Amino acid sequence: MPTLLVRMQVKAGKAARYEEILRELVKDTKANEPGCLRYEYWRGAEPNAYYCLLSFTDTHAFYVHQSSEYHETYLPELFEMFDWRSTRSPCRRGGRRCAGAEPAPSAPVR
Repeated sequence: MPTLLVRMQVKAGKAARYEEILRELVKDTKANEPGCLRYEYWRGAEPNAYYCLLSFTDTHAFYVHQSSEYHETYLPELFEMFDWRSTRSPCRRGGRRCAGAEPAPSAPVR
């Protein structure tokens, strides 16, 4: 069961919009992705710090999530609001986007 825990640091003044986007992503994911078993986010103790916890039935379900229309719609805006100096994510290495951050290839839906 693939599970992710990501710590994100949001730029000052962006927290309200970040929470708005996450509420939409959680709602859309729960409505459309039976392979997503868990999708939670919460504020950390530090200012503008957030954590996101996701679990999927399998790798295919993770790719379905990553390549969903709603995920792809919000991703550019989310990337712009992150303070990458403090964000802990497999999507960034050395300040650059890594190959794992690219949209997942289309996979057949079972």
